[in-house]
Amino acid sequence: MVDEKQCVSCREVKPTTEFHLKKSDCKQCSNFKRKERLLKLALKPKEFVVEKQCARCNRIKLREEFLTDKYTKDGLRNSCHDCEKLLQLKYDLAVKARREANPGLYQVAEKKCSCCKEVKERSEFSKHSYSLDGLQTYCKVCRGELGKKRREKLKEQFLERVITEKRCNNCRETKNVTEFTKSLSSKDGFSNTCRMCMSIQYRIRKREKQIKERIEAIGYVEIEKVIPKDIDLNQIKICTKCKMEKTLHEFNYSYTVKKFRSQCKQCGKETRHNYTVNNEIKRLQRLKQRRDL
Repeated sequence: MVDEKQCVSCREVKPTTEFHLKKSDCKQCSNFKRKERLLKLALKPKEFVVEKQCARCNRIKLREEFLTDKYTKDGLRNSCHDCEKLLQLKYDLAVKARREANPGLYQVAEKKCSCCKEVKERSEFSKHSYSLDGLQTYCKVCRGELGKKRREKLKEQFLERVITEKRCNNCRETKNVTEFTKSLSSKDGFSNTCRMCMSIQYRIRKREKQIKERIEAIGYVEIEKVIPKDIDLNQIKICTKCKMEKTLHEFNYSYTVKKFRSQCKQCGKETRHNYTVNNEIKRLQRLKQRRDL
């Protein structure tokens, strides 16, 4: 016999399966109350803040570093964009490892689409490397229709809104919109990364692909990437660039020459970034000179 319980809100007697654990409201009433509460939060006027402290990394960052959220007081999420990306990556990797541990357990021939609610064959879904069954939740037809609607909506938005400057998500610099490529997937009609950073990223990916192909062709001897235990990481070392005294924790270790690098991690990162940017500027200047000839 199924146990029954009376809901406090609607006063109806329902089976206990219609209630959440140790809750007096049934699932239907609790969902209705939740939607009502969220609607009130969304209609409240938002406080405009220039800076905000991230709830995860505890760093104070500009409002551009946070995604929007209509249910908070200031209209921004509590975690910054970088922390949310890191959290999502950890979750995706955990799901992928769980699937790879038992590949036959989560393999399905058919799947129900979350949008049209139809059961379709495996070939009707796109691949997703970070899901348990290796497939997207929406079928290809539904994803195409939703993508089309979203692009049309964004097109209407950025036709009404005109901007002259935009901040690059990669180099964090505010540049003129002419430095960005056009994109129908963003709200303002321009890509989130500037042309210079996109060019650098493309060249890095191309270089990594070439190195990988070369390694596969000639073979590769794997280097043991372990810092020797006899080294005390609390030792003090002076950075050759910023001239500051820092512990060995702040320096990268070169596994090929078995020594710590002369520049600290922060200075080394800036040096590598400046090097790639300068090389890209020189390359673009050479291309411009060739076109002028």
